[in-house]
Amino acid sequence: MEGIEGNGTCICEPNFRGSRCQYCASPNKYGPNCDKPCACIHGQCDNRPEADGRCKLDSCLSGYTGLYCERHTRACGTQVQFCHAHADCDFNQGATKCVCKPGYQGDGITCVEQDPCAPPLRGGCSVNAKCITTGPSTHSCQCLTGWREDGDECQPINKCDSPDRGGCHPNATCVYIGPGQSQCLCKAGYRGNGRDCEAANQCVTQNGGCHYLASCRLLSGLWQCVCEEGYAGNGKVCYGTTEQELTALPEAAEFITWLTESGLSQFLSEQNITLLVPTSAAMSKMSKDDKFFWTLKGNLPSIIRNHMILGNYPLSTLRNISSAQVTSLLKTMLPISTTNESTVIGGATITTANVAATNGLIHVIDKVLVPERKLSEGLLALLDLRPEFSLFRSYLIEHNLADEVEQADEYTVFVPIDSAIKDYLKTMAATAMDVNTTRYHVVLSERLLKTDLQAGGYKETMLGFSYQLGIFPRDGKLFVNEAQVNVSNILSGKGVIHGLTSVLEINRNRCDDAQYQQIIGSCQDCFFPPSKSCPNRTTPMKSVRRKKCMFSQMYDGERLLSIGCRATCRKTNIVRKCCSGFFGEHCEPCPGSKGQPCFGNGVCMDGTNGTGICRCNQGFNGTACETCHTGKYGVHCDQDCTCKNGQCNDGLNGDGTCECDLGWKGILCDEKIESKAEELCGSVKCHTSANCVIKPSGMQCICAAGFEGNGTYCKAKDACAVDNGGCSLYAVCKRTRPGRRDCVCGPGYAGDGLVCVEINPCLEGNGGCHVNADCIHVGPNKTSCACSQGYSGDGQNCRMIDLCRKKNGECHRYARCNMTSPGVRTCTCPSSFIGDGIACKGTVGKELVGRKLRDFYVGLMITDISLKGRGPFTVFAPTTEAYAKDRNGNGKIKALLSDSRKERYANVLRSHIVMCHTLLASDLTRPRNLTTLSGEVLTTTFSQGSIFINQANVTDTDDVSVNGIIHEIDTILVPPSVEKEKEPDVPLNLTDVADRHGYKTFYKLLEDTGVMDMVNDRMYQPVTVFLPSDQVMVSLPQEQKDFLYHQHNRPQLKEYLMYHILQVQKVYAAELIHLDSARTLQGSQLSFSCGGMDNIGEVFVNGGKCQIIQRHLLFNGGIAYGIDCLLTPPSLGGRCDEQKTIELQMNCGPCTSSSTRCPGGSKVKEVQKCDLPMMFVTKNSGCRAICTLNFWQPKCCARYYGRDCLVCPGGAGLPCSNRGKCDEGHLGNGTCKCDAGFQGVACELCSEGHYGPTCKACNCTEHGSCDEGHKGTGSCFCEPGWTGESCEIPQAEVFVCSPPCSPKGVCQDNNTCVCRPFYEGDGITCTVADMCKIWNGGCAKGAKCLQTGEKVSCTCPKGHSGDGFSCQPIDPCASEDNGGCHEHATCTMTGPGKKRCICKDNYIGDGVTCEVKELPINRCLQENGLCHQDAKCTDLHFEDATLGVFHFRSDKGQYKLNYTAAQEACTGEGGTLATYTQLSYAQQGGLNMCAAGWLDQTRVAYPTTYSNPNCGFGHVGIVDYGTRKNLSETWDAFCYRVKEVKCECKLGYIGDGYTCTGNLLQVLSSRPSFSNFLTQILNYSQSSESGKEFVRRLSNLTIQSTLFVPDNTGLPENQTLTQRDIEYHLSEGQALALSELKNGSRIRTRLGSLTVLGIADFLNPKALSSRYINNRFVTDSDILASNGIIHVLQGPLMAPPPRHALHVAHKAGMGVGVLLLVILAAGILFVGYHFYSHNTKPFQFHYFKEDEEEEAWHPDCSPNVCNPVYDATPDPPEPNPSDVPAEDKHEVVNGGSYDLLQDS
Repeated sequence: MEGIEGNGTCICEPNFRGSRCQYCASPNKYGPNCDKPCACIHGQCDNRPEADGRCKLDSCLSGYTGLYCERHTRACGTQVQFCHAHADCDFNQGATKCVCKPGYQGDGITCVEQDPCAPPLRGGCSVNAKCITTGPSTHSCQCLTGWREDGDECQPINKCDSPDRGGCHPNATCVYIGPGQSQCLCKAGYRGNGRDCEAANQCVTQNGGCHYLASCRLLSGLWQCVCEEGYAGNGKVCYGTTEQELTALPEAAEFITWLTESGLSQFLSEQNITLLVPTSAAMSKMSKDDKFFWTLKGNLPSIIRNHMILGNYPLSTLRNISSAQVTSLLKTMLPISTTNESTVIGGATITTANVAATNGLIHVIDKVLVPERKLSEGLLALLDLRPEFSLFRSYLIEHNLADEVEQADEYTVFVPIDSAIKDYLKTMAATAMDVNTTRYHVVLSERLLKTDLQAGGYKETMLGFSYQLGIFPRDGKLFVNEAQVNVSNILSGKGVIHGLTSVLEINRNRCDDAQYQQIIGSCQDCFFPPSKSCPNRTTPMKSVRRKKCMFSQMYDGERLLSIGCRATCRKTNIVRKCCSGFFGEHCEPCPGSKGQPCFGNGVCMDGTNGTGICRCNQGFNGTACETCHTGKYGVHCDQDCTCKNGQCNDGLNGDGTCECDLGWKGILCDEKIESKAEELCGSVKCHTSANCVIKPSGMQCICAAGFEGNGTYCKAKDACAVDNGGCSLYAVCKRTRPGRRDCVCGPGYAGDGLVCVEINPCLEGNGGCHVNADCIHVGPNKTSCACSQGYSGDGQNCRMIDLCRKKNGECHRYARCNMTSPGVRTCTCPSSFIGDGIACKGTVGKELVGRKLRDFYVGLMITDISLKGRGPFTVFAPTTEAYAKDRNGNGKIKALLSDSRKERYANVLRSHIVMCHTLLASDLTRPRNLTTLSGEVLTTTFSQGSIFINQANVTDTDDVSVNGIIHEIDTILVPPSVEKEKEPDVPLNLTDVADRHGYKTFYKLLEDTGVMDMVNDRMYQPVTVFLPSDQVMVSLPQEQKDFLYHQHNRPQLKEYLMYHILQVQKVYAAELIHLDSARTLQGSQLSFSCGGMDNIGEVFVNGGKCQIIQRHLLFNGGIAYGIDCLLTPPSLGGRCDEQKTIELQMNCGPCTSSSTRCPGGSKVKEVQKCDLPMMFVTKNSGCRAICTLNFWQPKCCARYYGRDCLVCPGGAGLPCSNRGKCDEGHLGNGTCKCDAGFQGVACELCSEGHYGPTCKACNCTEHGSCDEGHKGTGSCFCEPGWTGESCEIPQAEVFVCSPPCSPKGVCQDNNTCVCRPFYEGDGITCTVADMCKIWNGGCAKGAKCLQTGEKVSCTCPKGHSGDGFSCQPIDPCASEDNGGCHEHATCTMTGPGKKRCICKDNYIGDGVTCEVKELPINRCLQENGLCHQDAKCTDLHFEDATLGVFHFRSDKGQYKLNYTAAQEACTGEGGTLATYTQLSYAQQGGLNMCAAGWLDQTRVAYPTTYSNPNCGFGHVGIVDYGTRKNLSETWDAFCYRVKEVKCECKLGYIGDGYTCTGNLLQVLSSRPSFSNFLTQILNYSQSSESGKEFVRRLSNLTIQSTLFVPDNTGLPENQTLTQRDIEYHLSEGQALALSELKNGSRIRTRLGSLTVLGIADFLNPKALSSRYINNRFVTDSDILASNGIIHVLQGPLMAPPPRHALHVAHKAGMGVGVLLLVILAAGILFVGYHFYSHNTKPFQFHYFKEDEEEEAWHPDCSPNVCNPVYDATPDPPEPNPSDVPAEDKHEVVNGGSYDLLQDS
């Protein structure tokens, strides 16, 4: 207490005491803050702040001494030991020694407090609790965050059990992911962040919840069920076409047979139909007569069509259809009736309705819908309905042509009427139409309606291309050849019938030349040859026997020679030719008579490229060489006419005579007649157009040439009068001169007039038809344009027909059809199929359906066995007959169809499937053992041309599918184990499995180590466990057993055991080989591989080093397999560490307890006497301890090497393949030193020039090549001209094979070609074997195979080293740079080439970078965190377990933030992206979040604090996804934000923590300007009890008060206030802010009221600019204290005198009082104005202005109601005299009735 008024007294802070505060308040504390416990035991602690915790000098209790009074002064034992204070002298067991007391540990000389929380016991606290030391040997257990106390245990808090279900959405599932932590996952069908879920369509269950024909795929970040190609649906339900769905109906087997035979199967895949399917039972009820009729080839499609309704008619539509009937595709009306719940259609009841398909629906009915026979659309049935076609129908039957016609997809039949046939037979003098003439009337593959015939054209008949029909439209009529069509469009199921008026005689105008070529087919299986044995466009020659051949192929590195068969094929090439006398593309007849082109007088330009022009012989002339040249006559037109002046009788029929012209005569008309016109000729006068000729009979008048008559009368001859003047029928005869004419061909014809040929416009410019149209010559100068084959249109405009639109271009239904040119398309199988496009093979599962192996296929569906995977599979599928045989026999399969025996049935089916091999029929002819998926072994035998699988005969073999092959067998293979085993009453557990099958040892280890707890934990289930057999465990090397079974090595043993368990997976054998994620509980992955040809179907673990010996051991937590080895985790390797013991000899010293002690970790073996090294050496005066230290020396088991004890190449079972010696051991490098003849990393290969399992040396000369290699035979393939076993003998005769062998083949005896080594084929064709395609070319699994010619090279996969044929895992940790890990990190191999870097203790980081682990610094320890000294500092960052790291997720849901968005999100939260190190600190602080998020430096990771199989495969720590290259990936985010220091004022103080204010007295003490007033208060407190009470009231925190304080300027030091004056400054009951002090109000004190006078603001009259308290101006205000408020006055208040009672006599003075009051008010106003005019403290006005503008505490309330201080009652009575100072006991006079305040 300083200052002039102070007394120098120190008021000590808490924790301190003393006049100078020089001691700690606690006698057992010391240190600068007096907060350190003193180490003094049996003495008085030196409790000064500057002390070091020792005892005060000479303060030890009797019997103790030492700086800390920690030693006894009494010696213990004869060796004079002085025990520690916390030790007792123990006299037991003969020798005396100092022993630490309970709760302490040490040697008795030194004892330290024992930490009861020290590991491993940790005070017996639960593993989920924190042990807190509370004193010597005392502690408490506090459950960790997220756990709750449950007795001595801590139980995890499951938020999902809380009422709000962890805050999850109603459509979300709350998932318990750890103590106190939960995760919300939207339910199936919803999506979102779990707290908000919206409807979605995803598959989230383990198998996707998908249909059997669907798979669950990750599409656009969501898992969805997707139906397979060719199927439709939502993935939960998948369905195919009507045909596909029909196959799956069990009762539709016979109807499917009908459908297949009818040829309408494809129809079910193209049309949208409703199919009515009668059951097999219904079909068996048909009458024999009906069944016979309707199953005829031609009638079967009709009855099938009667069960089809075009359109989609579900049952509900059928029931409500207004007409109560529907029409089938056969055009029959099917009535519908509904009674009760059944619906009848066409007389049949629907038993199963609405089977969905992609193109319609299926309804199953109980009756066959048999139509009237006249409705049959079969060809014969239709003809039977037309009597005029009866003869032609009889010829179809007679020549067995009906079935052949009906088998075609489409057909057109031109049927001559009976009368036409009779006329034809009469003309031909025949009794019946022959078969060829009948076939000539049928066109196959086209259904030509009348509209199709209108354009004309030429159509190929059943006789072939050379016998075509010409279709000619003429004058509105249709002609076929020369026969008119009189009846059209009689429709049948697949064809059409047209009637003709005459029989079509075979037009033999084409003489096409068929050229045949023999082609040798490929070498194929003799037993089950593929359906296609000849190349494309060739046909097998059945008359030629198949030839034997030798087929060479490489299989699993072995050269296999198989005897095969090859077919002789015929390739037919048709050369288009016209017969002689026919020309043009359509072979039209040349000019001339029928059968005599050019009338035999010339040569026709015939042939397909001919023009039809006749080149006449010499002397002949005319269009058809039908006449002679002018002036020629005779049969050969070789006679010359000699007439000079007349007409010669020329031509073919002429005789050369002359008719003379007028005025000429003579034989040659060469004599001129000289007579005059008037002269008589004899007795007559000749006509003017006659000549007078002298004849032997005399003179005679003869008409001149061109005239006719008797000479006396002549008229001109009409040359056209008879027979059109000899002109053609199609010519016009025109007279020119008398007796002469010209022949002119009519319109549409061309020629010389004697012969007129129809003009064919098609010969020029294609007759005006489109370039892609055929011009059809249909009449004189008339054409019809018909688009060419492959085009459609009207002939004027033709467009290419897309063949792919119809029946997919005849490609396979799953093939891609692509048009390449008109009429030409290509078919390509999709990527998931193999084949030529016409036939495509999918997976084995799909092909089972196609081969109608329905029973087997349905069984696979029931048992969820999928054959859709990569395979390959060899499936032995029982036929339908095999299942029928079982049903009619003992019914073994039927007994397995119940749900309880489903797994047994599955094993039966798996016993028909061999994994990893595509075994052809030729492969099965050798005796082999085949291990099936169930583990059962099948045996193949070959006898008398038949192949047997066990007792089943292979009846047929399919072509190779995309993932395997199917062999059909005639018997179901039921394993004996299925029949012997009894069904367990309850599901087995793993204990039962181990006991029954011999895996007890391994199971016992699982139990002892606690691994079984993980197996039984549903979080990890289902599990797949690999159990080493008891025999394997017994046969382990003893040193390995010693290592693994030692108690010290339990963690390593546990890691071994966990490496045998796959978590959250139940994997069957078929899925093991291609398992994408086989991560174990230990963290590393397992790999699986198939056995080779020596182990067909076997499955091996980890590179073929360990074989699965027992499969599918089901138990209630998953599935188990038996294996023949102990799997070695890569992180440990084959460890056989040895326990070593060394002795340590300690220094010689006095024989005290200290000299016989051993270093930590070692034990005393014995204590030896020794000579102390003193000035005078005394024999055996000292003691020396001999200590033993046990430690584990690293050592690899036999056949393992290196730092991490990796297995030697070849595996532990066959190190170096047993053909060399491995450099093993901890310091070995694993190199194999191979024996002679062997090479390779694991000595697995033969050296060059060696062969066979023992790698013998080849014995071939330079004239031969050796079949070398590990699987070679050593055979020598000799060059041509050499023979002998070693190719050492020159050949006398060189074999020449026919056909010749391939250049890579060798011709051997018996005309046999054999391919050379490394080539495949039949010898005629040899191609280099694709070794890489067959079992990866012998390379190790995962190695890259590269083949160049005959040489194969292998490259090991990443993370492996070796020659590629044998690859060893690379141990990255064995490198000198610690595997790339930090120097302060531990490198652990986790897999081939993979490592895990973990920072050592006291370091933190990702292992590649490790920093010294720094404990978080509490900023409050430095200057109280910048808080006020009277505030409590809390470092929120230090207190935060995650040290500022928090998880951020977008409102849109999980994983919606790219890197930029994550940065922005963290910035928006006031932080940044966390670094990896910051996340590591948070993880160690307990942050567990199973959701990956962005970190700084584009990294993605998430922290886990406990093992969860769904989070990082159970990894505990940071699950690191590494640095991401694609910053557009979306994740969550982990942000980092430094939390603030929290400052809270201590109890009794108020403020924001950075500024703290105490009570009124403390505020007065803290302000120098209040020192004068404070001094008077302190003096007042020291002088009287009322003063002390006043000080207590100022410090009382329970009462709020208002204190008016004059500052030092208004209260000089020399002014003394009375005690009443001091009391008058305090108003108790409420802290009144300045704004609450209204003008005219009064403030109650214990000594009376204070009056408030307010001065209005000039600018705002409603507000007060200043206030006075009893005329004292308020200079400062609203100084807060924890128990009130202070207002500063310009001067002190003067208390009124004590009150006196007011007598009646004095009432007259009231008027004087009022007058004085008015004068006083005027004075106050004057003083106020004067103060504001002269005040020199401008800040006060500003302060008050702001203060007045503040809102009042209760602006909306009346003071009389809201403020308990204000009231309109008069002053209360004066306080009790005892409440005021004794010296001031005066009466107080009542001041008037205007007081508005009451006492508080």
